[in-house]
Parts: sequence; structure tokens; C-alpha cells
Amino acid sequence: MKSLTRIKRGDLVSVSDDPRYFFGYGIVLDVKPDGQRAKIHWFDHFDHPKERQWENTYALEVMI
Repeated sequence: MKSLTRIKRGDLVSVSDDPRYFFGYGIVLDVKPDGQRAKIHWFDHFDHPKERQWENTYALEVMI
């Protein structure tokens, strides 16, 4: 289910259209002021535990 709410810090997110969570899930650490990119800590990056990535928010959905 696609969330219509704006992504914010602390949200648990997954990649849109990924019903089996093949791409994993992560937590939003920061959001750019324009709301188009968010820094995500992906929980499935076990070999790089401190790696954080900026992702396009249109490709994410909030897990409810």
C-alpha cells in the first residue's frame, strides 16, 4: 500500500512496489528541505553497518 503521507525522520520505509521486501527496509535519518531525497539506514546492509544512503523519496513508501 502506497503511503500518501510525507516521509519524515524516524519513519520505517521500504522500496515502493516490493511486496515481499526483497530490497529490505530502513529507517529515515534525515530528509532534504525540498522533501525529494531522504537519508536511509538500510537494515539489510550487514557488511556495511554505518553506510547511509540518500534515496529519492518517490521510490519509497512508509511501512504502516
